[in-house]
Amino acid sequence: MLGAGLWQRILRVGAVISAVTIGVGVWAHATDRPWQTLTFLALGLTLLAVAVGSRARPGSRANPMLFAAVGAALLLQLAAIYASPLRELLGTAPVTGTDLLIVAAVATLGYVAIRLDRRIHPAPNRAHTSAKGPRR
Repeated sequence: MLGAGLWQRILRVGAVISAVTIGVGVWAHATDRPWQTLTFLALGLTLLAVAVGSRARPGSRANPMLFAAVGAALLLQLAAIYASPLRELLGTAPVTGTDLLIVAAVATLGYVAIRLDRRIHPAPNRAHTSAKGPRR
């Protein structure tokens, strides 16, 4: 069962993900950019940033396949924007390198949000407990 602290973390980080995604969409629409594609890109990149930031210990070798999974997801998202058959299927439009970099930079807020949340609201230390109760 998920504790109340985890649900609160999900809501706090989810608010950042939502703000980044909606903010990029509004900015793109207001500046006559392909807002649907950039919103799709912002959501995906922000979620990937949160996944990387969620690692228990950054820099550790825990979960070595995480970066492979993030890399594969990133390649699939870029394929959805730049590969013609996927573009037609999903209704996306190619974006400029500048727009791609802007959205990628803003999406790093997902990483910042999860890392700050873990620092400000640390999870209780469960190292001394198990299903049978506390260790002696």
